[in-house]
Amino acid sequence: MRNTGRTGSRSKSEVERLKRLAAKRVEEGATKREMEEEFDVCRQTLASYLEGLDIDYAAINAAAIAPFKQKMAGAIMQMADDVIAGVVNPKLAETWRGLMSDLRDMLPGMNAPTTSVSAHIHANAQLDPLYLDIRGILQDLEEPVQQEGLEVLRAWAATKAPTTLEAARTLEAHGETNPDLS
Repeated sequence: MRNTGRTGSRSKSEVERLKRLAAKRVEEGATKREMEEEFDVCRQTLASYLEGLDIDYAAINAAAIAPFKQKMAGAIMQMADDVIAGVVNPKLAETWRGLMSDLRDMLPGMNAPTTSVSAHIHANAQLDPLYLDIRGILQDLEEPVQQEGLEVLRAWAATKAPTTLEAARTLEAHGETNPDLS
C-alpha cells in the first residue's frame, strides 16, 4: 500500500518498521512531538505505535521528573503539617487522611501491627518513709558516690553483716556472709 500522509494508511510492514523506529527514538530521548513530525503521523497513531512497547518513561525522563517529584514531596509534607496543625478545613483533612491511609496500604510495613503497653500510677500513693530517708541521705551526693552507697546498702541487706563497701565486695566476691559483723 502506498503512504498517503497523516490520514492515509500504511502497510503492516511499514507500521512495524515505524514501531521499531519509534521505540529506538524514545530510547534516544526524542519527544512525542518530534516523532509525530518525523513519522508524519497524528498523536493517536503515534500512541498506537508506542502502545505495545514496554517503555519505562519514568526512567527515560528521570532527570526531567526529578524537580517535579521534589516539589510534590514538599507539598505533601506541608499538607501533612497543615493537617496536624489543624489549619485546613475538616473535610479536606479527612480526605487527606484517607489518601495517606491508601498510600500506607501500598507501602510494605507501613501498616504493620503495633503493640502498646499501658501502666497506671496512682498519684496519691504515699511514699515509703524509709525510701524518703535513704533518698534524703543520697540526693546531695555525686552520682558515683550515690552508687557506692547503694552498693553498700545492697550488700549489707543481702548479708546483714558488712559495714563497709570493701567488706561487702570481699564477701560478695567469695559468696559469703560474715555473722561476726552483724
